[in-house]
Amino acid sequence: MKICYVADGASIHTQRWVNYFAMQGHEVHLICWKVMPGYNDNVHLHMLTRLAPQVWAVSQYFSMLLWISQVRHLVQKIKPDLLHGHFVTIYGFLAACSGFHPLVVSAWGSDVLIDPEKSIMKRRLVKYALKRADLITCNGRNLEVAIGELGGKAERTHIVYHGVDTKKFTPASNGNNILEERFGGSQLWVINIRGFKPVYDMETFIRAMPLVLK
Repeated sequence: MKICYVADGASIHTQRWVNYFAMQGHEVHLICWKVMPGYNDNVHLHMLTRLAPQVWAVSQYFSMLLWISQVRHLVQKIKPDLLHGHFVTIYGFLAACSGFHPLVVSAWGSDVLIDPEKSIMKRRLVKYALKRADLITCNGRNLEVAIGELGGKAERTHIVYHGVDTKKFTPASNGNNILEERFGGSQLWVINIRGFKPVYDMETFIRAMPLVLK
């Protein structure tokens, strides 16, 4: 199968998703404006032109207009069997603007939970992409609800949870040993692996600890 992704090439989530299908023998293309090292040699990278990165807050809208044309041209050239846009606000919208079907759009979180509340423009971009998607994926019930409120059809929306490699992470068998080795004890530990950006609301997580312990 020939799969074309429109996504953030500098995200580890994109890289893992794209590399997986490339290693399964599929012909995989990635359209993006920035990229990180580590992609499978069989992945075909197509770079978008970014205008005036030093004033991105202003130039992003002009870049979007250029990218719509570039993505449409690339998709027509690639002729994929499936087009998949990751992160609805930007890449999902660009994929939808190509007019190609079947189209899959995947929500990552802030693109449907936060961006639509920031401005009318972003809300319109999200609704446009969701309306034109043949399939919508997300990784949580809260995202599924938000997608429905933004016009995404329930019968086209599916939750795909992020998996865990049990060969690397098996707390049931060696969890206590890891705690003893890393922290010097077997007492209860609570770990949050998210960053400190406001979107992750670390403050609420910390404030919840005494309530949980109580």
